[in-house]
Amino acid sequence: MRKLNIDEIKHVELNLLLAFDRICKENNLRYSLAYGTLIGAVRHKGFIPWDDDIDVLMPREDYEKLMKIHGEGTGRYRLFSSSLGNMPSGFCKYRDMNVSTKYKYIFKDVDDRELGIDIFPMDNAPLDDAEAIRLWKKTSYYRIRFDICALRFRNKFLAVITSPFLAPFRIRSRMAWTRKAEAVAMSLKEKTGYIENFIWNFDNIKERVPSSTFDEEPVMLDFEGHKFPAFSYYIQFLTNMYGDYMQLPPENKRKSHGIDAYLIDESLGL
Repeated sequence: MRKLNIDEIKHVELNLLLAFDRICKENNLRYSLAYGTLIGAVRHKGFIPWDDDIDVLMPREDYEKLMKIHGEGTGRYRLFSSSLGNMPSGFCKYRDMNVSTKYKYIFKDVDDRELGIDIFPMDNAPLDDAEAIRLWKKTSYYRIRFDICALRFRNKFLAVITSPFLAPFRIRSRMAWTRKAEAVAMSLKEKTGYIENFIWNFDNIKERVPSSTFDEEPVMLDFEGHKFPAFSYYIQFLTNMYGDYMQLPPENKRKSHGIDAYLIDESLGL
């Protein structure tokens, strides 16, 4: 295997995004660039220079259609999600199976941290802020337990001394914690006119957007020489999330995800 540099990692990510975009266009599925990827498109017309991943958002309806239409897939690019039963996280990962990754953590690698596109579903959100925060706190409660359950220390001494503290969280599997978080995230059946990424949301109601923004014509943004969709509410979304998102952060906060990526079969190319 050959280790990939940051530009090669971005090349792999871009190819995944192009393939994902084709699937969505062929099946009339709505999605939007999100988070750092969206900032990159707006501010840099591509990746944030120090970033090494891609995030998108999909309304739950389209997210579930994607799972049914595409399934895991059998080619080089494959979907992984709790819906498909092949990854215990509440979001979906679209991966290049010819790339293996390692993270520079004190923890052992877990299967939801592989290099790929992170696809986050958006569910019905309450209009009342307090109720929305209550849902967010409840999904966060289960997600934190998922994270603790997932801890696998590389250091054997740490693994032994932390085992008694981690045992209560391992009564349930990571998939079981995810199922509980998903049940809460999808618990509001009534369409309120707003949706939110509850399942992997760290900023409570800052991610709440009008559901109609995905029904409107998307804004096509330049990203690494291609155009990809952003929902019409994207400026307000970025402002809510990051404030002045056009301002570069201090240098000490310009951090990547610390991915070491390796090409498995070089004959297949990037």
